[in-house]
This record gives sequence, structure tokens and C-alpha cells, in this order.
Amino acid sequence: LDILVVDGINPFSTGWVLPAGLLREPVSALAEADVIVLNKVNLARSPEDIRTVLARHNPRAYIVESFYKPLLLRDFQSGKEVKASLLDRASVGAFSGVANPLSFIRTLAEMKVLIRHAYTLKDHYPYTKEKLKGILEDAKLRGLQYLVTTQKDEVKLPHDMDLTIPILVLDIKWEVTGGKSQWETVLKNISLTSTTT
Repeated sequence: LDILVVDGINPFSTGWVLPAGLLREPVSALAEADVIVLNKVNLARSPEDIRTVLARHNPRAYIVESFYKPLLLRDFQSGKEVKASLLDRASVGAFSGVANPLSFIRTLAEMKVLIRHAYTLKDHYPYTKEKLKGILEDAKLRGLQYLVTTQKDEVKLPHDMDLTIPILVLDIKWEVTGGKSQWETVLKNISLTSTTT
């Protein structure tokens, strides 16, 4: 089963694969997919245009639409929920090592968390105590009162540090908004296959 994910914010990049562009496979790979997931559809400029391109390259594939739904903010050290409204008048920064940091900032904006400064690190960034300390020191100089990061980054952060600024983690949920019945069929087929082998 070939499942191909397309980023709704920047679906076809420059048309080039890594390292010349952002695509992990050429656009021609769309023709081989059984399922195409149009992710971050809520942030796409023109989902209709993207659907048209996908259908032109592969009219037989299921097209499933999805997005990341923000759930809550959580304190990195205590694990306790922090209400987004607490940040209304605070100076907030963000840091992330994800492929599309803009979608992270936009997701925070959906929660009415406005980011004053963002630290954008390369995807899958390997955090060290020194790097995190550098971010915290710079944030302090900028007058930031909180830093927010992603769940993906959280697992790579050193836990045995004294934080000069609280770090919050944005918890999200992946949600299917279009093609739900097709997605359920895919999951059912995967489940059937895994139980018979």
C-alpha cells in the first residue's frame, strides 16, 4: 500500500526533490500512490487547485484531506496544561526543528497565541544542552516570557536543565476532514492484512 502525503501549504515546492527542492519524491510518484493524503488542508491557499493536480496525475487514488488540530499547551517540565489565555499579554517565542515551521506558527495563531520571535532549526534537529541554553539566553535578551515548541521537538530536549524561561509544548491531533470513509477502508484493510500474516 503506497500512501503519499502532500503538504497543503507548499504542495509541490519548486518541483525538485531533495536537496535541490523540498520534495522527497518527484511529482511523477503521484501516479504510483494508492492513497494521497492532502495534509494541512486548512492552511492551503487553494485546496481545489491541489485536488485538480492530484486527480490529473492519479485519478484512481483515494484522496484524503487532513489537518493538525491544536489540543492544548503543556508545561515541558511539569506536564501540566497551560491555558492559552494566560499568554494573551505575554511576550512569547517559539522554536522548532520541523520541515515546515510556518505551519507550527499558524497552528499557534489558531489558538490565539501570537509569536514575537521564532527560532527555526533544521528538520530533525539534534538538541544539545548548549544549543537549548543559547536559545534560552537569546530569548531572555529579547524579553520573551515563554517559549513554545512542538511534540516532535519535545522528545529531543534535554530534561535535566534549569530553565530560565518556561517551555510549553503544543499538543496536536491529526484529524481527517475529507475522504473519511476511504481512510477507514484503508485502515480496515491494513488491520485485516496484519492479522492474517
